[in-house]
Amino acid sequence: MKRFCLFAALITLIPLTTDAQAVLKDAFPELSFSQPTEFQAPPTNSDLVFVSQKGGRILVFENDSTTSDMQVFLDLRERVLSREEQGLFSFAFHPNYAENGYFYVHHTADNPRRSVVARYKVDPDNPRNAQRDSQKVLLEVEQPHSTHNGGELEFGPDGYLYTSLGDGEVTRDGDPYDNGQDRTNMMAAVLRIDVDTTEAGLNYGIPDSNPFAGDSTCGDGTEACAGEIYAYGFRNPWRFSFDSKTGELWLGDVGHNSYEEIDVIKKGGNYGWSIMEGEHCFDPSTGCDTTGLEMPVYEYAHDENRRSVTMGTVYRGSALPTLQGKLIYADFVINSVFSLTYDKFGDDWVASRHKMFDNVINVVSFGTDRQNEIYLCSFDGNVYTITNEDDTGIADRREQPGEIKLYANYPNPFNPSTQISYHLPAAMHVNLSVYNALGQKIDELVNRTQASGRHQINFQPKNLSSGVYFYRLNTHKGSQVERMTLVK
Repeated sequence: MKRFCLFAALITLIPLTTDAQAVLKDAFPELSFSQPTEFQAPPTNSDLVFVSQKGGRILVFENDSTTSDMQVFLDLRERVLSREEQGLFSFAFHPNYAENGYFYVHHTADNPRRSVVARYKVDPDNPRNAQRDSQKVLLEVEQPHSTHNGGELEFGPDGYLYTSLGDGEVTRDGDPYDNGQDRTNMMAAVLRIDVDTTEAGLNYGIPDSNPFAGDSTCGDGTEACAGEIYAYGFRNPWRFSFDSKTGELWLGDVGHNSYEEIDVIKKGGNYGWSIMEGEHCFDPSTGCDTTGLEMPVYEYAHDENRRSVTMGTVYRGSALPTLQGKLIYADFVINSVFSLTYDKFGDDWVASRHKMFDNVINVVSFGTDRQNEIYLCSFDGNVYTITNEDDTGIADRREQPGEIKLYANYPNPFNPSTQISYHLPAAMHVNLSVYNALGQKIDELVNRTQASGRHQINFQPKNLSSGVYFYRLNTHKGSQVERMTLVK
């Protein structure tokens, strides 16, 4: 708790700004995406940008707000398992992409269920087309369940490739496989590998400077450590990013029942799960031994329905001077975007949060273009950018879509509750009901006239067994249905 006492004493040293000039806008109003998961600009002189979709495709188009033309860069749908919290999570271009044409993808696959990191190559004669048959699988890690798979992929300033894996938990009981504190496998960790070398039995190299490379004293003291581990003790490190100025690695670890956390990652650091959730004892619930554990820079409780951090990036662009050096992140469930002002005093971080935008549906990731301006991938099917109030060249985010939209619930699978969101283009009567797999109505969540805009309902079933259920939104303009899975 030392850090927050220090914060109270030093809060006047950190200016609390309103970010008033920042405006969130649809970056590509003529384009629509299906569950976009990543936005990337390659390290070339090209104006092309790329967006991955959860189902397994990477799309390419010009970084122009007026563009209406995009192509499929790579189609991996037959190789990607995309149900529930699985899919094509992330991709990254090799630092020497302009010369070697290599890029890397992180996705889930089936039979057996596993996380895959693979290399592909662009067609040397066509920068808008990847060679699907150029696949070289670097890394595969079997996954016990469809949740907590992690999923980020990014090259660090040291030229090594970093990726993340979650603890594989699905029961909501904590960490049933004890992966959080187990360094003999690659789960619940940030990994670092060398894609430019190989060693015996591997399609990559393990940097000698990795903290546990060659260490045979993990587990009970006689087992070999996973040399790929860079840092560990995470629950679900869904997103991380490097500060392009300082090189610091920022990570958002999705919490369990009570707290979300934001970390700055140190080589060899143990970030506490499942001994701790954020700065609080988890297992045991009191009196836990925190010796040697790294504490978060910032945590927030599951109040106001905030419960799933999406790590963004430290802003280093030029369009928004008031955001310079601030960390931009989101909460996937509450549908809000925040800026974090932070500083370090000795070994302690102090931080203050400011809400920037509301009603940004399910922000799943952040990216930057070649000018370090920020883009957000939303599961409402759009990619947004943060710009200044004077920029009127693209559609304002506050303009509402002109059709009914029913969104995928989150979390899914869920227990004990999940969030169901939908958008109405105008005021109308709405019926939102839940059905079992036999088509029998088991709950009615909404049956009334509602105003236009976005609506969110918390569904917490009682006396329902594990299984697949459906929720249907009915209006005079038609109906839409989505599937969800309850796991107990």
